[in-house]
Amino acid sequence: MTMYNGYLVYPAQMRTRATGFTDAGHDLEVVKKTLETDLGDGEYLGRDQYAEQFLKNYKPLLASIWKMLDDNAKGLHGVKGGLDDMATTYEQADVASTIQA
Repeated sequence: MTMYNGYLVYPAQMRTRATGFTDAGHDLEVVKKTLETDLGDGEYLGRDQYAEQFLKNYKPLLASIWKMLDDNAKGLHGVKGGLDDMATTYEQADVASTIQA
């Protein structure tokens, strides 16, 4: 436990809670893989005029969905890393403040 600006900070609990962000990031990665498997790239529709028209809209939409899932998963993993770094900083500050000269 560390006191910061009048607040109690618990670095160990911060690290424990941070794993939820990693878990959520992994969940999004699984969702993406599932969607890629289930939806595919649309090429199975054939090459008639209807499939061509559908794919014209479908492929850019898929690309934006894949990017959004990747970006959000990366962001969630980043939050986890940031919380770990913050916990380390609090621990180091606590140790530094208890060292006797």
